[in-house]
Amino acid sequence: LLNSWDPGSSKLMEANGLKAIGTTSMGVSASLGYPDCQAIPFEEMVDAITKITDKVTIPVSADIEGGYGKNLNEIVDSTGKIISTGIVGINIEDSLDLNPLLLDETEFCERISAIRSLSDSLGFHLVINARTDVFLTGWGKPENRLTETIRRGNKYRKAGADCIFVPGVSEEDKIKTLVREIDAPVNI
Repeated sequence: LLNSWDPGSSKLMEANGLKAIGTTSMGVSASLGYPDCQAIPFEEMVDAITKITDKVTIPVSADIEGGYGKNLNEIVDSTGKIISTGIVGINIEDSLDLNPLLLDETEFCERISAIRSLSDSLGFHLVINARTDVFLTGWGKPENRLTETIRRGNKYRKAGADCIFVPGVSEEDKIKTLVREIDAPVNI
C-alpha cells in the first residue's frame, strides 16, 4: 500500500487507480508539525484519519503505531475510536519509539488478540498488519534477527494478525526466508 498523510495525498492516490491506501503515522504527524512515535495528540491523529476516510471511496488502513495507550484497555479503546473513522485495517508495531528493546512478544500478542476480539465484537474483520521492528531498530545481534523476526511473526499470526510487516530488511535471501518461514502474508 502506498501511504498517504492527508486528504489531498489520499485523493491523488485514489485518482491514480490505487485500490486501497494506508496512512503513515510519520507523514500525518509531520504534516501537522509533530515528530513521529506517537508525539501527535491522539485526537489529532483520529481527526486526520477521519478526514482521509471521508474523502476517498477506497479502503483505508491506518498506521496506529503502538496503539495510542499506556495499557491494554487504553489501546483497545483507542483502536475502537480509530475503527469508528471507517478504516478497514490497522498497522500496529512492537517497538516503542523505535527503541531496539522491543515489546515482550507475549504482551504484543495480547494486544493483537484484544484488537481481534474487539473487531469480532463489532461484526467485521479488521485487517491487522502486525509490524515487527527487529530489523528496523537493530534489535540484538545481526545474526539473530532473522530467526527472531520469524519467531515473532508466527506468534503474531497465531494471536490474530492477518499479515506481518517487516521493515528494514532488504536482502533478497532474507526476504525469501521470511516469506517461506512466516505462516502469513509478509509485507516488506
